[in-house]
Amino acid sequence: MQFSDYFFMPLDEIRDEDLVDVDRCGCCGAKNAFRQLRLFREKPQIHFVKCRRCGAVTYDRMLRKEKLDEVYEKYNYLDNDEKDHTGDKITFYGKERFARHLMKMMKPLPEQNKIRILDFGGGDGSLSYALGESIMQTGRYDSVEIVVVDYTDTPCVSKEKNISLTHCFPLSALPADELFDIVIASAVLEHLPSPGREFRQLVDLTALGGYLYFRSPYKYPLYCLMKRLGITLDMRYPRHIWDFSSSWWHRIVVCLHLEDQLTVVKDGPSITEKTMKDHFLMAIGANLLKAPGRVTRRWHYVGGWEILYRKTADKKRKQNENKA
Repeated sequence: MQFSDYFFMPLDEIRDEDLVDVDRCGCCGAKNAFRQLRLFREKPQIHFVKCRRCGAVTYDRMLRKEKLDEVYEKYNYLDNDEKDHTGDKITFYGKERFARHLMKMMKPLPEQNKIRILDFGGGDGSLSYALGESIMQTGRYDSVEIVVVDYTDTPCVSKEKNISLTHCFPLSALPADELFDIVIASAVLEHLPSPGREFRQLVDLTALGGYLYFRSPYKYPLYCLMKRLGITLDMRYPRHIWDFSSSWWHRIVVCLHLEDQLTVVKDGPSITEKTMKDHFLMAIGANLLKAPGRVTRRWHYVGGWEILYRKTADKKRKQNENKA
């Protein structure tokens, strides 16, 4: 029995010649550090593996870059408000709900006239734009500037003169001296072959005192549990190639030597992607699974995790100042 709420690519379309072997962790950089877990599929043969250093769960074979780029050129974004036909290119249902959620987490916001937001992998920027609107509604800021980094080159149109929204791709195209007060990477790191590199780049782009928000799948424990019940949970492979546990978000900071720069503000089971209005049964199921995880970290069947860091030091810029 197959359980899936959204199919990305039929597994039968994956061919052996489209795959490459993975021997280095794209998160922490450790070589030959993978421990084989269980068989994911037989033809072509692919296994789940776990990095002994940072704890990330991934696969021992992934799509080669050319094939992966081809897959993402056909990316199917979720329509934020399907019944209203807004056509927003995002991966979340209810942009205003998402904005309220982030506003509750990010307290206090920086005391300044303008807030700069970097939306990494945010589709057309609708989610970060909703956050920008919420920030402006506080009456404490003159303007919000949003930069969206995504495959899509058509960002949403700003309806507010005090909110600007521009597009950039790839992340490396941003000037090294750019600094942002809020960095959002919602449901994006799990797609990247080397998320550790982008994680470090995002930290460098965050202003001192700024926030970094991440949301990603944490589904492997649930996958194993459902397998025992004779149900196969869709892991969204080959688009989702990483699964990050609750402890990974703390370990990766140490592995990348960023523990002196980042402080965890809050983390826990991620906000449910679907609403009861649009997907009643899926939303009920997700909330029931996440509830124990909000009480104890020993409960691993949450489906997804989110974390908010605050940048409390900037070692790289301090080193540059010392050299000067």
